[in-house]
Amino acid sequence: MPKSQLQGLEQRRQEMQFLNLTHFLPMLMDRSNRLSVRAGLEVRTPFCDHRLVQYLW
Repeated sequence: MPKSQLQGLEQRRQEMQFLNLTHFLPMLMDRSNRLSVRAGLEVRTPFCDHRLVQYLW
């Protein structure tokens, strides 16, 4: 692939990761919390530490 296409793909990948972190993850956290409270369970979502996200980003 030409370099310009690779840069475009990298930018698109970063955009998708950003959307996943800002839209999908909060929804997932909210739903898992509601379902666990309703069922009386203690649920812990792994790797939801902001320091880990900052390190990987």
